[in-house]
Amino acid sequence: MPLSPTDQLHLNAAAGLLQIGEPLNAWNELERITPLNRAKTEVLTVRLDVCRKLKDYEQREESARRLLAHIEEMENKAFKGRIAGVIVDGDFNTNHDGQVDDDTIEMLTEAGFVNTWEGVPRKKRETCMGSGRFEPTTFDYIMTKGWKSAKAELVDIPEEASDHRPVALEIKL
Repeated sequence: MPLSPTDQLHLNAAAGLLQIGEPLNAWNELERITPLNRAKTEVLTVRLDVCRKLKDYEQREESARRLLAHIEEMENKAFKGRIAGVIVDGDFNTNHDGQVDDDTIEMLTEAGFVNTWEGVPRKKRETCMGSGRFEPTTFDYIMTKGWKSAKAELVDIPEEASDHRPVALEIKL
C-alpha cells in the first residue's frame, strides 16, 4: 500500500533536506510520518541515509527496531501463519567485525535472523572496497529468518562498476 499524500510529502521533504545538508531536520520530518508507515522500505531507506549523515548509531538501531516490529506485525497479525520466511538485505553500513560501534547486526540475529556471512572468512566477504577513510569491509548483508541456514557469496564484477560488490544467496524452498 502506498504512502498517503501527506506522508509522501514528509518523505520528500526529508529527502530534500538531506540533500541540502540538513540531516537533523530531515530526521524530524521523518518523525512526522504516520507511525505505521515509518517501517515501509522507502521511509527506512531515507532514515538510514540520515543516520549515515548524522553518524548516530542509535538512530540506525532505532530503524532496525522499527523494521523488526514491522516484521513481527506482518508475521503475527497481517499474515498470521502464512509467512514461510523473511529476508532483510542491503547496504547496512555496519558490520559484525567490530569496525562500527553499533549493535544492528546483533539485534537482527537476536531476533532470529541468520547472518549469512557467519563463518565466512573476512577476505571472502568484503563487499565494500574501502577508501582512504576505511579499510575494505563487509557492509552488505543478506539476513534470513525461517529458512535453513545458507552462506552468502560475493559476485565478481568489474571493479569500476561499483564501490560495493554484489552478494548472492541461494535459498531452497
